Amino acid sequence: MNTFFSHSISKQIRSHLVKRTNPHHHWNILLSVFACIGCALFVFSLYLLFQIKNDTVFREGAVAPTETPSVDMNTLKKVTNIFDSKKARHESIKMNPTVFSDPSM
Repeated sequence: MNTFFSHSISKQIRSHLVKRTNPHHHWNILLSVFACIGCALFVFSLYLLFQIKNDTVFREGAVAPTETPSVDMNTLKKVTNIFDSKKARHESIKMNPTVFSDPSM
């Protein structure tokens, strides 16, 4: 009788260890965890896709319109005069190119 109990206890311990070291069980756990992560990623990607499609993804709350400062006309006239003088200089250089002497002679 004593051997029966020791034999059945050792059998239970061995069966418990076999269940614990079953590599297929661990691979199934890993596969199911990564499948859940992949499904969650897919659902979140679809959510972002529809948010972008409806143009609501990066929208902040109602933005109060800001008053744009008016343009100072004197400064604007100075800037346009600068560009006009540059344009005139460019046209004069294009029409009358400067002649450079050949330094090797």
